[in-house]
Amino acid sequence: MKNTNRIFLILTFLYLYCLRADLASPAPMNFIQPDGTKFTGLNRGNHLQGWREANGWSIIQNEDGWWVYALGADSHTLIPSTQKVGIDLEPDQNPALNNLPRHLKPELRFLLDEGPVPDIRNTRTDTFFVPLLLVDFPDYAYEYPMDTFEDIMNLAGYAYPGTENSGSFRDFYQEISYGEFLPHSIIAEWVRAPNPHDYYAYSNPDGYAHV
Repeated sequence: MKNTNRIFLILTFLYLYCLRADLASPAPMNFIQPDGTKFTGLNRGNHLQGWREANGWSIIQNEDGWWVYALGADSHTLIPSTQKVGIDLEPDQNPALNNLPRHLKPELRFLLDEGPVPDIRNTRTDTFFVPLLLVDFPDYAYEYPMDTFEDIMNLAGYAYPGTENSGSFRDFYQEISYGEFLPHSIIAEWVRAPNPHDYYAYSNPDGYAHV
């Protein structure tokens, strides 16, 4: 059962990657500095590596809670400056950030799976029930009704908005397994995480452990 659950988890991530659903939302976000100053920014990256930008400049929240412009990248983490977003001048007008390029990125992270490839033919050929957990955060409440996920995961002939014949989770694995793997997702109610979104992020040194 433990190995079966592991297979389900791997397959779910692969399917979402194929739909390009791992990319950060393109919708602008509102940020608030500790003194109440507000500015608009964007999420960048995907589920493996994420960062934020304001007007094209990469930004990071420092230890005191201030959003500051990033000076560069140290491996998987952006390096904070002392210049505060929305308060100090932007880098192209700020002598303290002279020649700072836009769109600085931390190094990419990769998922390495050295486990054996499961042989589906030697397992069951009936329906596999796949649990799907929906988690939101105190600072990022969910926006999608459960019916949306029911269609994405289980609806035969599902088409993602703006595409044709993209197929559902079930369609995808039924096709590539030549009918030998028939998943049906059991979708749980939304669960609120006890901590804010960034508590679990890679930018938090203990983020992965918290998950």
